[in-house]
Amino acid sequence: MAWMEIIRKKRSYPESVRHGEALSFRGVRVVGGSMTSPVTFVQHCDLSKNYQDDLNVSFLPESSMFKIEKECTLEDLFAADNTAQFTLEAAFDSLHDTVVVHKGDTYIVMVLNLKFSSKIYDRVGKLYRYTRGVANHTGSDDIGCVNAYCFRLDFDRHEYSKIKLFLSCLICTRFYVAYADLKTTLTQYAKISWPTSSFEVAYAWECVQSLGFKVTDHISPEVKRYIEILMFRKPTLIPQIFYNLSEQLMDKPFFLFKDELDLIVRRITKTGSSEKASPPHHSMVPRMVLTPTKLVYLPKEPVFQNRILREYGEECFIKVVIRDEDFTKLCSVQSVELDNILERMKTVFKDGFKIQECHYEFLGCSNSQLREHSFWFFHPHDGITSKFIRNSSGDLSSEMCVASYVSRFGLCFSSSQKTVDIDKSCVVYVRDVKNDQYCFTDGIGCISPRLAEKVICI
Repeated sequence: MAWMEIIRKKRSYPESVRHGEALSFRGVRVVGGSMTSPVTFVQHCDLSKNYQDDLNVSFLPESSMFKIEKECTLEDLFAADNTAQFTLEAAFDSLHDTVVVHKGDTYIVMVLNLKFSSKIYDRVGKLYRYTRGVANHTGSDDIGCVNAYCFRLDFDRHEYSKIKLFLSCLICTRFYVAYADLKTTLTQYAKISWPTSSFEVAYAWECVQSLGFKVTDHISPEVKRYIEILMFRKPTLIPQIFYNLSEQLMDKPFFLFKDELDLIVRRITKTGSSEKASPPHHSMVPRMVLTPTKLVYLPKEPVFQNRILREYGEECFIKVVIRDEDFTKLCSVQSVELDNILERMKTVFKDGFKIQECHYEFLGCSNSQLREHSFWFFHPHDGITSKFIRNSSGDLSSEMCVASYVSRFGLCFSSSQKTVDIDKSCVVYVRDVKNDQYCFTDGIGCISPRLAEKVICI
């Protein structure tokens, strides 16, 4: 699981700022979207559409946090149902350093660019029980694709002196405030898929698209035509071009998509490298991160082989890991706080997911992978399904306990190295050593000294 380790440089703050004044603005217009250039914001999710007067934006230096809260109204308080009052939280470390500011005659607009999606919380019922929320609780299913938030503060509703104090606090907390003639546009483009029979190309493109609106807002008809020509001229290089492009764009708040793509094409064309070579006894496996609001596809990485990969082929497997929005492990003091998230993720495990025309279903995991919230999914084909693989991996029919079943089947996913092939006629089955209470040789096998010497030499 080294590929999911997050090493981030923490932003440092003066001690005086940590205990500075918390600032809150009521009735703020908040729109989620992306920046396609340093001065262009593209609107997608207008959180203020239904309840602008109820949205609060808070700056909390002591907890190093921004909050967007849907305020509880009297109607909500006395509603018959438990109306959810959502909160979006973005830690300072989950934001890019530069805040873009546009000052008009009667208002100020600020844009915060996200490194990671904001975390969603619900305040449910009259007692304000906090639980983790999912995308549709905000009124927008695409909230996980948002790469930037745009706030509009009107001078007739918010004191200008308080706004200036807010900007000063941003600077004191090591943000850069850049004034610009900001242009706001509506979204014009949507996610696309390429007419290709190559799963590798389709998956590599998903790695790019899953970065959010900051990518899809660039896919104009001209850019689409350019990529189609590129796919025709350099078909063998396309997967690696898309993989490298996704890695290059991941940490950038905005960019010129075509320029970034050209840079990758020139670099790969020069080196002539079509794909990464996997180390011995490793398989190149796709990886997907399942968060509370989205699916993030990551480029293939070498994974140490196991019995299942060798027997059924690496091309039909994908490794799925559950993470929070900032790629840290999901955790909570009380498990009930994660009910909404777990319910959403349960649907992925029950129904699976599709990449291009390939449907993936849950297969299993090892004990160590379970501790890391990591799982194997499999694409059924030619009559081979996940159920078939589980049934063919050993007789586990006597295991009635789910934990024991997962543990025993998980042994098939333990990292192992292929050594020598032996004929079935050379295998001898012997009885276990056991008494009325215990089995002393459960899971233990024997090997002849001659065969052991052959294994050691590999």
